[in-house]
Amino acid sequence: MDTPGFMKRPTLEGNERASEGEVRPLVHVDQAGVNLLNRLERIEQAGKLPESFNGAVEIKKINGAMLEMHDGLVCTVKNGANELAVEYQKRDGKIVYNSDGEPQVAKIVANVGNNISEIDAAALGASAGRVRVVQKGEGVGSIVITSEDGRTSSTLRTDFCRVEREKVSVAPPGVGASASAAEQERVTAIFRPNGARVDYTYGDPTKPLRMTQVTERYTTSMGTAVTQYSDRIGDTEKFVTHTEGLSDKTAPTWRTDVTAKSDGELAFRELNEKFFVGPRNQGDGNAFDLQTAREDFLRIAVQNKVFQGNENTTLQWMNRFEKRGDYFSDKGWFAPTELDLADSYTNLGRIFTDSVAGRARVVGPDERRLLVESALKELAEPSRYINQGSIGTCSLNSLESNLANRRPQELTRWLREASTLGYVTSRGVNNKGQHIKIQMSENQLNYEPSWNRSYSNQIFQLASIAALGYRSNGRDYGGTTNQNLDYVSRLASGKNMGFLDNWTGRGARKSDIIDSLKKRGSVAYIVPGHCMAIDDYDPKTDRFYVNNWWGGQNDGWRSARSLSLR
Repeated sequence: MDTPGFMKRPTLEGNERASEGEVRPLVHVDQAGVNLLNRLERIEQAGKLPESFNGAVEIKKINGAMLEMHDGLVCTVKNGANELAVEYQKRDGKIVYNSDGEPQVAKIVANVGNNISEIDAAALGASAGRVRVVQKGEGVGSIVITSEDGRTSSTLRTDFCRVEREKVSVAPPGVGASASAAEQERVTAIFRPNGARVDYTYGDPTKPLRMTQVTERYTTSMGTAVTQYSDRIGDTEKFVTHTEGLSDKTAPTWRTDVTAKSDGELAFRELNEKFFVGPRNQGDGNAFDLQTAREDFLRIAVQNKVFQGNENTTLQWMNRFEKRGDYFSDKGWFAPTELDLADSYTNLGRIFTDSVAGRARVVGPDERRLLVESALKELAEPSRYINQGSIGTCSLNSLESNLANRRPQELTRWLREASTLGYVTSRGVNNKGQHIKIQMSENQLNYEPSWNRSYSNQIFQLASIAALGYRSNGRDYGGTTNQNLDYVSRLASGKNMGFLDNWTGRGARKSDIIDSLKKRGSVAYIVPGHCMAIDDYDPKTDRFYVNNWWGGQNDGWRSARSLSLR
C-alpha cells in the first residue's frame, strides 16, 4: 500500500543538457540539433560557415530525420525510407557561395516513396540560386525551390512533406487594390510522402488570404481512395465537410477556425468537439479518421505478430476498447471522440513503425509486441488489466484508469514516447512555451515480468514516478501525495483528477462526485494508506463502481454511504 498523505514531494530533475564541448566527428544531437547549430552560428564568419569545419556531423531531428553535415553544410537527409543527397557547386575544389553567403547547389537527388527525382540546379545557370538548402535553425535540411519570378515556392521538409506557397498582394484594411498593397504569402498545398495531399483554395480575389475550400486526398491502407471537401458557408466562419470514398463516412460534418498553419498543416475545430486537429504535441502524427486509423493499425499489428498475428483476436480487443468509449458517450459523459480513438490506434502502431532512439533501444521487438498487446487489453478492460503489484503506485493507477477510460490518446502517447524515445513529454507547455521532457532509465524501460503488472502498466507507472524524480523500478518508491497526483495528471493529460479524500479531508458530496465523473472522468478515492478509483455511477442502483488494482479483487459497486459521501 502507498501512503498518499505523507509522501514528501521529491526534487524534480530538469532536462538533461548536452555537453558544450568541442564538436567531434559523427556527433548525434537531439532537439533539431539546437545545441550543435548554436555552436555553428558562433563560429560563423562573414555570413557563411567556414569550409574548414572539422569532419562529418550527424544531427537527429525531433521529426526523426537524420542529417549528415560535411564542412558545416547539409549533404544528406534520411527519414525512414525517404532520403535525399545534396551536391554543391565547386570552383578549384572549393564550394561556391553567393553574395548572401549561401552555398550554391549543384544537384539534389531525392528518393521519396521509392520515386527517384533529380534537380540539376547547375543546369539552370543564372537561375541556380532558386534552389536553396536551409543550413541552420529549425528548418535545417529543408529544400526550398523558388519560381523564376519569385512569387511561388515549394519547400521539401525533412519529414519529406512538401509545402507549396505563393505571394499575393493584400491591400490594407479599408483600402482598395493599389500600389500600396503589401505582398504576403499563403499556403496552397501540402503533399505527404505517402501520397496524401491537402489543397487550399482562395476563391475570393477581394480577400486573398481567406480560404473558401479545403480538399484532402488520401488512400487508406486497404487501397480505398478518399477525398474530403470542406467548403466555406457563405460569408461565415463555418465550413461544411463532405467525404467521398468511404461509404460509412458520407454524413456531413461541420468545422470552424479552418486555417493553414505556417508549416502548411491543416488546423480546424469541429463544432461539436473541443480540440484542434493537428499535432497535439511535438512529434505527434494524427490519423485523418477512425476507420483509416483502424485499418492502418490492424495491418501493422498483424505484420508484427500481435496476438500471434491473429487478426480476429486483435479486432476483438479493439471493438471492446471502442465499446467502452461508446458506453460513456451514450450516458452523455465526457468520453473519447472518434479522433481520440484514431490517435490511440496511431500511437500504438507507431510503437512498431517509429525510429527508436536513445535508451528506448533496450525495448526490443518482442517487448513492443507485448506492450501493444497489454495496452489493448488495458484499454478494453481497465478494471481487470490495470494492476499495482507490490509497489506504492496506487494513486498513479487511478490516473492510469482515468486515461484508459476517458483519454486513451494520452495514455498511448506516453507508451509510444517511452518505447521509441526513452522519455515522455507533457501534454501542455510550461511558461516558456516548452514541453517538459521526462527521461526514463533503462531499468524502467526493461520489462520485468513481476508483481502481476502488464508491460503497459509498468511503462506508465514508472514514467509517472520518473516525473516525480525517481530513476528506479519502483522498489524505493514511498507513495504519492495529492499534489504529486495532480502534477502527474497535468503532465499526462493537461487536467487535474477529481478527489474523494476520506483520509486527510472531509467526505465529499455525492452530487460533486457524480458531476466530476460526468465532466472529468475517474475520481481518486483515498482512504488511510491506499488510493482506489471511482470509475462509474449507476443511477438505477445509486451505487458507484470502485477499482482496487488487484486484478478485479475487491472491485465492485458501493453505496454513497460506504464511501462516506454526504
